[in-house]
Amino acid sequence: MPVYHIDPNPHRVSYGTTIGILLLNAHVPCIPGDVANASTFEFPVAYRVVDDLGAKLGKSALGRALDQLIQNGCLFSHEAEQAAGLILAGNARALYRID
Repeated sequence: MPVYHIDPNPHRVSYGTTIGILLLNAHVPCIPGDVANASTFEFPVAYRVVDDLGAKLGKSALGRALDQLIQNGCLFSHEAEQAAGLILAGNARALYRID
């Protein structure tokens, strides 16, 4: 039987796990073999959902891409703002299954 050494760390939320996995807040089925399915592993796994990380990273990347298009003369700033609004609105509709 394995021996677990527990450190008195006030920032830990769980013990007895081998690894921890961060998950995006996505509502998709995760079959065995998927990293988000605990039965994939033969050892204890701790999961933590990171809310809004995908949205924050996507918004940041979109901003960088649109800035580059403005700098290269492909878009005016008002066109980039319109494009960002359309892209983000479309993502929100898909995420929340609106339409």
